[in-house]
Amino acid sequence: MDSNFGASRPTSLTGSAGDPPLGVLSDITNLSAAELRRKRARERYALLSVDEKEARNKKAREKRRQKKEECQGGN
Repeated sequence: MDSNFGASRPTSLTGSAGDPPLGVLSDITNLSAAELRRKRARERYALLSVDEKEARNKKAREKRRQKKEECQGGN
């Protein structure tokens, strides 16, 4: 059995009654489509392993470098 069995847990993650809840399980009903998309992307990124994050960042850096070279090459 769990040693914390029966221990009280906070029912709210807010500091005061008027503040929005904090944390992963916050209410998403008031998010726009773009905000919801960004939230899901952040959650997917958080689940990546260190190697997957490094590969993703390396690929993004390479794309930015190529785009910068394309813009500078046309001048």
